[in-house]
Amino acid sequence: MTSEQLEKKKEFIENQVKFIKSQGFHSVRLFATLHDSEEEVTHSYTNGRGNVQAQIGHVRDWLIRQDEYVRVDARKDVNS
Repeated sequence: MTSEQLEKKKEFIENQVKFIKSQGFHSVRLFATLHDSEEEVTHSYTNGRGNVQAQIGHVRDWLIRQDEYVRVDARKDVNS
């Protein structure tokens, strides 16, 4: 992947963040990863606007909820 192609992809993410913010959201952060099989490397990119600490808190809460859903499902499977 050329640096020009990578820049276009980064620009796309930046535009998505701008659009979401324009819709009235106070805080937004997008994470993107792209595997480049030609170079055997993964490019990671993040872009966002707003309160970073709030974003970290939201992601942390979401991860905790997802972990709990997995635990509950596992208990249901064992008890079935």
